[in-house]
Amino acid sequence: MQSALHITTKVLPGNRIEIQLPALTEGEEVEVFVVLPTRQVTADL
Repeated sequence: MQSALHITTKVLPGNRIEIQLPALTEGEEVEVFVVLPTRQVTADL
């Protein structure tokens, strides 16, 4: 069974992100998905 975590973080200087997962072992492989925020588009009518 796969597990999933939802973590919110901010972009750090240098366009980096950092997450800490204390429940995992160093060297363990994980998959990371980055979901970008929705941006509103305004149109001149």
